[in-house]
Formats: sequence, structure tokens, C-alpha cells
Amino acid sequence: MLTVADIYEDAQSVVGSCDDPTLFRRLTEAVRILAGKGDFDPLLGDVELCSYGGCVALPNEVEVVTAVSIDGQPITGRNRWFNYHINGPGERHRWQQCSGWQYWRDGAQSPVIQDITVPAKIVAFLSQPEDNGKKIRVFGTDLAGNTIRSKENDVWVDGYLIPTVFGSPVQAEDAPVFARVTRVLKDQFVGWVRLSTIDGSDDTGALIGLYQWWETDPQYKRIHLPRLCKTACNSSEVLTPHLVRISFRRRIFKIRSKEDIIPFDNSIVLMEALRAVKYYGDNDLASGSGHEATAARLLTEEQNTRIPPVVSPVQISDQNMLVDKTDYMN
Repeated sequence: MLTVADIYEDAQSVVGSCDDPTLFRRLTEAVRILAGKGDFDPLLGDVELCSYGGCVALPNEVEVVTAVSIDGQPITGRNRWFNYHINGPGERHRWQQCSGWQYWRDGAQSPVIQDITVPAKIVAFLSQPEDNGKKIRVFGTDLAGNTIRSKENDVWVDGYLIPTVFGSPVQAEDAPVFARVTRVLKDQFVGWVRLSTIDGSDDTGALIGLYQWWETDPQYKRIHLPRLCKTACNSSEVLTPHLVRISFRRRIFKIRSKEDIIPFDNSIVLMEALRAVKYYGDNDLASGSGHEATAARLLTEEQNTRIPPVVSPVQISDQNMLVDKTDYMN
């Protein structure tokens, strides 16, 4: 894959004289145009994790889950509305330890990697002293379901500013108790920052968020996994996590520096997409569409040469479908 530095001069010549933030914004738009043309190799990835099942928050680079297997067994995926279908099984098997039909369900985005199980105050741990005093505003509700608000400079606002002090988490006496987090907004930091709940002992709690320096409005993909009997991560008979392999499509992040990676390795294709963005900005739709079509054609042709001669059969699931089981083609 390319970095911005690899195509910086060529991009400047296409876009024209402009400052770096403008160029990076145009490059981000060009990458988004290319990403919308299909599932290309640089956009695809795999991740393995061990899980007990239930709700799982995935790494921030995951945008769309394309396939899931648990303990080496592929399982069927359902969208988030499937459990509401009146002809479907609903959630009858969700909490059974050894349910017969296993599936994973697509979930909503979340600003935290796990929900708060015991209502508590929230504190921040900084990795770099330069981040002292930077803002992290957490939105959510208390145990009674009321929206958490706080008074700042004699004005009531939604959310609560978490104190940020390097070396020691600070818990204000008037800090609210969160039962649920609905959004997190933060400044760009120098290092990472960790959000955790904290209990009455002031030194223990649960990790709910680990944010990179560039994340300002974090959102993580969530999926719901079944609870199984067998395990692959541990051979003991006690409750152990399952080995989950997930194939996914990568999220397109905003380009911010020359060191950022562009998820494509064909500079000609990228320049064509950048020309399309430039013409669209000049309200020349005809020229923009021409360059966009050329970029898509070149990218598709290159992708086709990378596909090995493998078999990819059509997947068929007849669960809950009115199908005559004897009506099969030889």
C-alpha cells in the first residue's frame, strides 16, 4: 500500500497549489470514491479473537463484517432486524448454552468497547504528559435513565468533562455516576487515552475505552455472537472463550499526515480519482465522471488479475424457509 509521501508531489500537481490540510482532504475524498467501487484486496482483512460470546466490539479499523467462523465452523450472519421478524426464531436461542442453530448478528456502532455493567464514575488515564488538560466529554445516562448534564461556567450542558491529568486518574467529588455511555467526544491527543470506570475503592474498575490520538468521535462496530459448548482457545472443561475468526472490510480513515497509509497501491488509479474530485469541486460533472470511470475501470481490471482460480460456491441456507427438501437438482 502507498503512503501519502509516496504520491505527495503528484497529488500537488493534480490539485494545484494548496496547503496540506486541503490536499489531505481531497486525498481522503479520492480514496472514498475508490473504496465505493467494490471490495478490493487492500480493503479486506481478517482478525482473530477469543470470546465467550455475546456482544463483541471490534477494532476501529473494522467497518463491515463479511464473514464469521467460531472454532473453525462458519456460521450464518443476520442483520440487526432479523430477531424482530414475526416468522423467525427471534432470540429464543440467544442465551442457550448449546443452541442448535448458530448465527452471528450485526449490531449498532458504539463509542465504547464494552458497556458499563455496574454504574460508576469514569476516569481517564493518559499516556503522555503533553495531553494534560485536553478535553474528553462523555455523554450518557444515570441509573434512573436521566441524561447526564453538568454545569460549566454557570451554563448547563449535556455530558461531563472527564479530568485529564497525566500520571494519576482524577475523580471529582461531584462527578456523575454513569450507567450507560452514548457518545464520547475528545480533542486530538499526542498519545492514547484510556477510559475506565472506578469503584468505591478508587483504584479498581473496568476498561470501557482505549482511544488513539487521532480519534475525536470514536465509534466501534459491534456484533452479537452465540454461546457455544466447544472451545478452541483452551482445552480445559471450565468456561473458556471461543476462537473467533472474522473477515472484514476496512474503514476509510481521514488522511492527516504524509505518513498516513493509503489502502491502494496503484498511484495512477489514485491520481485519476483525485482528478475526479478536483473536477467535481469545479462543478464540471462530465469531466469528473470520466476520470472516476477510468479510475474504477483500472482498479477493477487490476483486481481481476489478482483473483486466483478458486471455487466460490453459492451459499444456501434453508432455515425457516418453505422448501421441499426432496426438490433438488442432480
